[in-house]
Amino acid sequence: MPPAKKKIDTTTRREGLGNWNKVRGQRLGIMVHYDASSSDAGAVQWMLRDPACAVSYNWLILDDGEVVAVAPAGARAWHAGGCRSSDPRLPYKDANSAFYGIALAAKGTDTATPAQREALVKLCLRLMKLHRWTEVWRITSHALEAWPRGRKVDIGKVYPIGDLRKDVEAALTGA
Repeated sequence: MPPAKKKIDTTTRREGLGNWNKVRGQRLGIMVHYDASSSDAGAVQWMLRDPACAVSYNWLILDDGEVVAVAPAGARAWHAGGCRSSDPRLPYKDANSAFYGIALAAKGTDTATPAQREALVKLCLRLMKLHRWTEVWRITSHALEAWPRGRKVDIGKVYPIGDLRKDVEAALTGA
């Protein structure tokens, strides 16, 4: 039997880092990323404890499906950088305000674990219900929005955006 996996402490937060601020404008959807980490422990260390980290997400999803709050849900997490809308139904000037930022703890060559996929679908559903959104086009990837196009590749192969949208649609419709 393999040794028990050591629990990662996700409670320690960086004090005074402030790599998020006030949302400017209306939330329009959800932007999904991967964080390019080589391990869950490394992702948590970087996002929650390293003062050199200048990026954030609202949530980070670990391999076991644990959802870790990085920035408050109501905050403008610094996850998107320069973006332009890929869909006329999503008009925005500031992607960090327009989209909740969610990252899977993974490298671009990884495939999301089943637990990560399930947690991401549930989180998307929760946010969609909160806003009374019924359209899965509100779920986008950094790759679709980043400007210039081709600047970012995430979420890519980790959990292709088409697959995520299909999974959320199935959960929305109860299929």
